[in-house]
Amino acid sequence: MNWLGLALLVIPVLICASHLGMGIVNWFSMQLFRPQSLPRMDYEQGIPPEHRTLVAVPTMLTSAAGIEHLLEGMEVRYLANRDPSLHFALVTDLVDADAEV
Repeated sequence: MNWLGLALLVIPVLICASHLGMGIVNWFSMQLFRPQSLPRMDYEQGIPPEHRTLVAVPTMLTSAAGIEHLLEGMEVRYLANRDPSLHFALVTDLVDADAEV
């Protein structure tokens, strides 16, 4: 058997073995550590001032029309989540230039 044939045989075997190994590790970890519920925060009455939150939306500025679209999206987010302790911000950057100056 040549090296190419051996490589073509070994690659699928390694892929199958890694999937099998991950399945076994996942099964053992589920047997050792049972899942637990995470604590919830109740904000039905609104977000308290001590839990003030800023939602940062990362974006790239590509055109004037794109900026208008981003501002409309911010308005939609604000109108859908009106809470005095919830703020929104665009974290923006310009696209890279075609040439270095």
